[in-house]
Amino acid sequence: METILSLQHVNYSYEDDNGELIPVLKDFSLEIQRGSFVCVLGHNGSGKSTLAKLLNGLYQPDQDSGPILVDGLNTRDEKNELEVRRRVGLVFQNPDNQLVTTVVEEEIAFGPENLGLPRDELQKRVDEALLAVDMQEYRNHATYKLSGGQKQRIAIAGILAMRPQILILDEPTAMLDPKGREEVLSAVRRLNREQGMTVILITHHMEEAAKTDRVIVMKNGQITADSTPQAVFSQPQLIRDAGLSLPQPTELTHRLIQEGFPIDKEVLTVEQAVAAISKMLKEK
Repeated sequence: METILSLQHVNYSYEDDNGELIPVLKDFSLEIQRGSFVCVLGHNGSGKSTLAKLLNGLYQPDQDSGPILVDGLNTRDEKNELEVRRRVGLVFQNPDNQLVTTVVEEEIAFGPENLGLPRDELQKRVDEALLAVDMQEYRNHATYKLSGGQKQRIAIAGILAMRPQILILDEPTAMLDPKGREEVLSAVRRLNREQGMTVILITHHMEEAAKTDRVIVMKNGQITADSTPQAVFSQPQLIRDAGLSLPQPTELTHRLIQEGFPIDKEVLTVEQAVAAISKMLKEK
């Protein structure tokens, strides 16, 4: 698959209140393939959100850093700034911090309208974005009256109307109830599957990570694991060392294995756990 994001020996530090440089990412290298669905996991302070802002061009790497390339564009080059942010859409965890208007249709049109698009093109983008997140019937609703999950879907639609190639979601379901989380994740999975959009999901919910193509675990600004969900979650000690927990179905099967039960260890979902336990019981 073609590489769309590339970080080559990237360093990033911030200055604390005493003027001292605090390193966040150190000699950090990573490649993301076009059309993939990638999850980034890590405890608070691991560098996940910093990575998202670097990819979007909101942050710039240190002077001694290697480059960050977005579809071949170097984010450090000032002339690429607007194009990088157009290609990489970033959605934050609190949609109230991202919504700027009071009507859904106006909210989605806000970004592309600032590009000076003609009215017909603007309307087309709004229609397509609403359809992508399954919110067509809410076109004329007040944004402040929407549920948390609906607000987040509108925030995503506003980014989609800018026609990004890459969608980065930084803890997009952290403030949502289970229903809202499923609404948002279903919309994101559909964008990846049906439109081939490259998606990077930053989350604390292990069950969300289990449904992606690739899981990257970060700790202290470094990658400690990078593989399929099955391969990453089959290493419980690695997950715990990163300050994380396993998906509940995976935790259950690992405990059964520890007790001597012959059961498949690559279990990620409730359905897989039920199937694995049923199979074990039949074989016994």
